[in-house]
Amino acid sequence: MYGCEWDDEDGTTDGYEQFGYDGEDYMSLDLKTLTWVAAVPQAVRTTQRWDEDKATLQYRKYYHKECVGGLKTALSYGKSTLQRTGRRPSVSLLQRSPSSPVVCHATGFYPDRVVVFWRRNGQEHHEQVDPGEVLPNHDGTFQVSVDLNLTAVPQEDWGRYECVVQLKGIEDISTPLDPALIRTNSGKTGVGGDGGGEHMSHHLHLTSSQPLPGVPGHC
Repeated sequence: MYGCEWDDEDGTTDGYEQFGYDGEDYMSLDLKTLTWVAAVPQAVRTTQRWDEDKATLQYRKYYHKECVGGLKTALSYGKSTLQRTGRRPSVSLLQRSPSSPVVCHATGFYPDRVVVFWRRNGQEHHEQVDPGEVLPNHDGTFQVSVDLNLTAVPQEDWGRYECVVQLKGIEDISTPLDPALIRTNSGKTGVGGDGGGEHMSHHLHLTSSQPLPGVPGHC
């Protein structure tokens, strides 16, 4: 098995190449010294022979250059997917008409394990609440809506209610039931948005069927 690693915060890179035999570690390459390290006594002869091949050992520097370059290229294509977990969902309050339920709509979150509920006077509220299913968006994120029927609640009591969105990795998002925040047309009202990105360490792992000199059944 061989591959490389890249830390996108401090820019450090690393690589590795290692072999196994019968499910056990056999030998590995120390990229700092460009020498092979035997994991078992049976591998010593092979490591000594491979250490003499200086040209091939120099090629192993590929792990810090070409391999990392390929890793960065691959990551650039999937960057939007990888960084979705660093994005706060956008939360809006929607209402079609004065007699319609108020909808708490959260969208743009990932993964789909989210909890959205209404709270009244600081306590979770279930009466006249209709939770919806989590649905996918076209960009791979998700959305969900939870309706609150307020037909029997005077508007002066709306301030006791708030919609709460809970998603792992971010602080709870609380949106008060304020008429000024309710979208009843195409106006751009809502709370939330993108949060800071998160630090990631990326890895590229590859496998090879390269034969091992000195190992039974291998050349």
